[in-house]
Amino acid sequence: MTAVNEEPMLESVNVSEASNLAAVFDRAVREERPIKIVRYKREQGILMSRAQMLRALEHLCFTVDVIPEETGGFTLWVRELNMGSHEATLEEARATLLHGVQSYVRHFFEMWDMYRHMSDTEAQMPYVLRLSLTDGDKELARMLFGSMPRATAVAAATVG
Repeated sequence: MTAVNEEPMLESVNVSEASNLAAVFDRAVREERPIKIVRYKREQGILMSRAQMLRALEHLCFTVDVIPEETGGFTLWVRELNMGSHEATLEEARATLLHGVQSYVRHFFEMWDMYRHMSDTEAQMPYVLRLSLTDGDKELARMLFGSMPRATAVAAATVG
């Protein structure tokens, strides 16, 4: 029988070694080498670059339904977050949805102790994490709405 190799597969440092954060940060972020930080052989965390985290989560796509309303206006609904917005124009609905998503992501992390125990929000966590990594409104809009030109989006929404 072959002996099992007990060495960690991911580079690991203990918390006291990680107290020299600059060196650990350089390896994790500049060299893009994720590092496991361990305390008391039980508690573990991972330090990795934002770019690596985005690549790890890039398979998570958002579905935003655009619903032209019979009474006028548009409803936009993000399936993965179970939230939406309604406004008179598509542009206003997009702006309202972006603001709402930003507020929800902030609230999600502020209320982390509650949300992490709820099954419906637990499933949203990877999506919320992906959204939290955006750098501003333009990147968030691209993540939610893709790079579809505005005229195409309006035409697609009105055809419904």
